[in-house]
Amino acid sequence: MSALSLAPMAVLPSHQRQGIGSKLVEAGLDACREQGHKIAFVLGYADFYPRFGFSAALARPVENPFGGGAAWMAI
Repeated sequence: MSALSLAPMAVLPSHQRQGIGSKLVEAGLDACREQGHKIAFVLGYADFYPRFGFSAALARPVENPFGGGAAWMAI
């Protein structure tokens, strides 16, 4: 099964809290699904990505080179 990572993603502080980041994540996940990918990983804010279904518990079985802890998540 193929997997990929959504990265990097950032929104300028002056443009945050306007839904831009959410739209970027949703567009990225839509593109992943359209290409037939079933698994996506992120290394990012643990308080942001879970709202899209990402989970550190799902990513735990997959070794990562970043040592991301709770920031290493999968969907």
